[in-house]
Amino acid sequence: DDVKEPLSYYPDPVSDKPFRRAISMATFGPDFFALKEPAIEVAWIERGNPVVQLPGSSEVRKALDSVLFKVVVEQFMTDTAALADIILPAKGIFEQADVVGSYWNPYAQYKPRVADPPGEVL
Repeated sequence: DDVKEPLSYYPDPVSDKPFRRAISMATFGPDFFALKEPAIEVAWIERGNPVVQLPGSSEVRKALDSVLFKVVVEQFMTDTAALADIILPAKGIFEQADVVGSYWNPYAQYKPRVADPPGEVL
């Protein structure tokens, strides 16, 4: 395959193949199984625990069980992490600097890192 950076982020105007597919979080289980061309074989999951956070958790679990290879970035052994083939460690809230905004106030705050992450956590 040719690397077309940064054009690889945009669909080929002459191709009839799907470029990106989206799954509604509200109907993740049924929508996941509707995507067949091509089937989803790899999942990268971070910043959430969809097995217990999304509606229809039994359908979500079945959907994720059907994925051949799953990577989960997580701090804790959640229900979703338990399904993963690889679990990558995530930084905690105090282990990374960030700029935090507010929905209800017109300002942002700098949040400095106050502790180093353990081991090889990036």
